[in-house]
Amino acid sequence: MVARLRAAGVTVRCLVRNPYAARRLRAQSIEAVFGDLTAPDTLQAALDRVGTVLNLSTIIREHERGDFRRVLHDGVRNLLRAAAAAGVARFVQIGALGDAAARGNPRHSYLYWKEKGAALVDASDLDATVIETSVVFGPGDQHFTAIALTLKWLPCFFIPDGAACTTIFQPIHVDDVVACVLRALDGGGELPRRVPVAGPERLTYEGIVRTIASLIGRTPRFVRVSPRITRAALRGIGAAMRYEPVTEPLMDLVGVDSIAEPNGIADVFGITPRPLTERAAYLQAVGLPELAAWVRKRPRHGIFVVDQDVS
Repeated sequence: MVARLRAAGVTVRCLVRNPYAARRLRAQSIEAVFGDLTAPDTLQAALDRVGTVLNLSTIIREHERGDFRRVLHDGVRNLLRAAAAAGVARFVQIGALGDAAARGNPRHSYLYWKEKGAALVDASDLDATVIETSVVFGPGDQHFTAIALTLKWLPCFFIPDGAACTTIFQPIHVDDVVACVLRALDGGGELPRRVPVAGPERLTYEGIVRTIASLIGRTPRFVRVSPRITRAALRGIGAAMRYEPVTEPLMDLVGVDSIAEPNGIADVFGITPRPLTERAAYLQAVGLPELAAWVRKRPRHGIFVVDQDVS
């Protein structure tokens, strides 16, 4: 995203909350200022002379109870207030797809607080748009890279039984998301407050795994496991990895389809998304470097590198 904005001649300032993120950005001659969405006093200086705010911040697990509320709701509220005080002209935020019942159910804590944050954007006086996406993939991602590594190195692929087999996704490539964001930044009041966007294919989780397996030349041998065993395994993975590819809160979304109805990527942004089969060749090359990065708890993700890196 930052690279595309700079290529378009936009001056970019990134809000970061750890030295690793700052070094990574400054090495590319990108301005990085320290701040935290959950600490309102750190935001005002970061927004000085800023005309547009792009909020990409998210977390997919809670390190402490209440983190989803603090980051996905309170953090958005703090950023909106700071943006209004700084005279920001345009505010764009990335949200998540899910049906209305799931969004309003506190049991789906991740999606629930994502929705609460998006509702704050809806209610703000700023010229704002929330782009809601299905699962995003591309070089450096978490989920699809983990699937490819598992298929390459394990003799079987463990897949949750039950509703996990029927939940539907519309995977969307990161380049298509970036294209939507760039158009939203210039869209102003012409755009809806919410725009759902997704890829052209509707796939179950098993369908995604089979597609990736075909792309990397593997024939998956599935072993179905109960949701209880899956959750126990995720807790173990979470203890070993800070940036695990799937978390228990995401497992809570089993049965909640991540689809765009209607799909605004074409109708609103005029973009024709390309399918997973045409955009996932990067998975053929994943291997030891990606695995070693996860073990070191410093993944090489291009999209989800560190929680709350860029706002």
